[in-house]
Amino acid sequence: MGTGRKDHDETLNVGVLIDSVDNHFNLRVVSGLLASAEELGIRLVMYVGGSLDRDMATGNYSWIYSLPKGETIRALIVLPHSIAPWNPDTAVRALLSALPPIPVYSLFSRLDGCYSVDCDETSAIENMLRHLTDYHGYRRFAAVFGPLAQNTLAQRRLERISAFLSDSERELSEDFIFSGALSAETGKQGVQTILTRGGNSPEVLLCMGDSLTVGAIAELQGLGISVPEDIAVVSFDEVSEAENLPCSLSTVSLPLASMLRLLLERVHTDCLGKTQFSPDYVTLPARFMHRESCGCISWNEREIAKDGGFEPLDQTEYDDDDLKRAALIRHGLDQAVTRSLSRNDPAVFREFMDETLHSLRNHGEVPSVILDVFSTQWTIHLLRQTDTGLQTFINTLFIDAFRMFLQAKVDSFKRIRNRDLGALEFYKNGNELLAEKKTLHASLVGIGQNIPALGVDRAQIILICPYNPELGEVRLDYRVGGHLDIPEGNFRTIPIENLLHEGGQRCSSPLIVLCLAHGKATFGYLTLAVSEYQFEQYGLVQETLSHIIEAALTNDELSAHIRKLTRNNDTLSKISLIDEFTGLYNRRALYAVGKTRFEQAHAAGLSSCFIFIDLDGLKKINDTWGHREGDAAIRTFAEAIRKSFRENDVLVRYGGDEFIVIMTDIARETLDKALARVSKYIAKVNERGEHPWTLSASWGFVFTPPGSERKEFEAVIEESDINLYQQKRKKREAL
Repeated sequence: MGTGRKDHDETLNVGVLIDSVDNHFNLRVVSGLLASAEELGIRLVMYVGGSLDRDMATGNYSWIYSLPKGETIRALIVLPHSIAPWNPDTAVRALLSALPPIPVYSLFSRLDGCYSVDCDETSAIENMLRHLTDYHGYRRFAAVFGPLAQNTLAQRRLERISAFLSDSERELSEDFIFSGALSAETGKQGVQTILTRGGNSPEVLLCMGDSLTVGAIAELQGLGISVPEDIAVVSFDEVSEAENLPCSLSTVSLPLASMLRLLLERVHTDCLGKTQFSPDYVTLPARFMHRESCGCISWNEREIAKDGGFEPLDQTEYDDDDLKRAALIRHGLDQAVTRSLSRNDPAVFREFMDETLHSLRNHGEVPSVILDVFSTQWTIHLLRQTDTGLQTFINTLFIDAFRMFLQAKVDSFKRIRNRDLGALEFYKNGNELLAEKKTLHASLVGIGQNIPALGVDRAQIILICPYNPELGEVRLDYRVGGHLDIPEGNFRTIPIENLLHEGGQRCSSPLIVLCLAHGKATFGYLTLAVSEYQFEQYGLVQETLSHIIEAALTNDELSAHIRKLTRNNDTLSKISLIDEFTGLYNRRALYAVGKTRFEQAHAAGLSSCFIFIDLDGLKKINDTWGHREGDAAIRTFAEAIRKSFRENDVLVRYGGDEFIVIMTDIARETLDKALARVSKYIAKVNERGEHPWTLSASWGFVFTPPGSERKEFEAVIEESDINLYQQKRKKREAL
């Protein structure tokens, strides 16, 4: 990697590759990055590009990850587990290889050639499990993970948990493990699935992410199951929404603020030439913080228990990041009070309060520990003075401080309310634009009239030129204060690689760059310069604008536009890995994703299974009831496969009525259970009698135990195909 340019007079732009800015964890990451960046004089540019793998709904947005250029940004921060949750190592390496040689910094994952800041959870996980097993005596565990595949964060956590529980003779059975996307919906689905499986119910649920935790607890509450009375819950990553949950959450807490600060300080010194960029790997330790959700009693109950002679383990009231911030504020507060007293001037103290509240606003809510610091320092400074006049002066300072705290909280509520109302108004008016079927220019005028409601400093919509995908047409340009330019023709064109420079012209605020897309084609970009560090609505804005612009173009215009983009952009065809008919991977993905997963498993000595599946009698269905029913049979069977296999399995429509499934790191009984689920799903479809045909399928597979001799990928395809047709022959002979 290069070390970037050293022209210090220019704005220090640093890019961030992240999948979204509207889930719990990403919101905290982005807010923390922005707060630290502001202190260091860095302007962040968030390229919000969805997932590089797996998710058809966001895969097209990955086009935005091609925008970072050395001419526009000085360094790049990447979150591998965010933009490629199922394949963070291989997918991100492939992405970076196509980008210019600028310094790259990795967060929460080690990447060769990059400066990487990661979290060491080993001790925290062991402390958490030891607390649950030794202190509470739990024996039966369940876990809801994010994407579970080789080199993923979920796999790393599962290995540590399984190793500890195995040594302590505790149980985490395969039936009690559920994986999927890092979302609240996966948390809900995980609870539903785990509770309906046989055997004894789990005593504790481990949720490997804050969004998963929120969804899981919401589902438990909906089912009338209490936490922790009926089932204990332990979270990872620290849930910021804990105050809205039924109890305080026990969690493996990441030192998030410290990690972000450490990363950005290194970016800053490298870009200024004070340090030399190097691919170092730095880790900070996580901590287990036990509270009520694991079964530990609340503060009031603890005080009562003390009187009875029983004292449980101490609870940690604040995390390290809050305590460090409080220590800095305590030092500054002491100096501000001392200077105000020496000058008999409250202006110094008020200036300190303005700076403090501005900083805290960027971090979100004012932590309770900060208020404790002010209360304690108030008392200390009063005790230091014997002069009544000085005591009155001190009381005036701190009463004014708490008044400012209260006003800041009221202002914060107003801003949040106005922002939410603005987003709702934008969405409502956007739907009206859709219903009115306006022209593109009229639709852009309607969009421009509603952009001020979003509270952004600057907004631009740039559509890709249909005759040259390397150029963009500036169709809307908004600046806070009333400037709005929506030309009807003679559009100003800019090179797409200069999108950041154009979008950030005369603007020092952080930028968020999003794609405007239709189907598999990106047809434009939206840049937003923001002053308020609240981003929950931007995903909705992106989706709304994409729909409005798509609807404003006639079908013929849009089709021609996409065809021209496709012809002029070879990468578009190369990156399409999804079979649009079924939503599964396509044949190209079998080699781009499946072969990589297969070879990684063999290299690591893991087991693997290659399954070749074929629908029975599709030709008869087409000949008897028509191709519409044949298509329905294919889609129905694709859904059977999707619901029968694991989230991390590679599911491929090989062509026509042929399907392939690749599973890695599995036991033989896992394979048998998955195939049994396929048969059960098919039986239920046939029992319902919704179609005139009977669904049936045959399969052949090659199961390779762990540590087996290496096989060529193509040889395994051929062997499984042979096994498939042997099964088909046996079926015909049995008739």
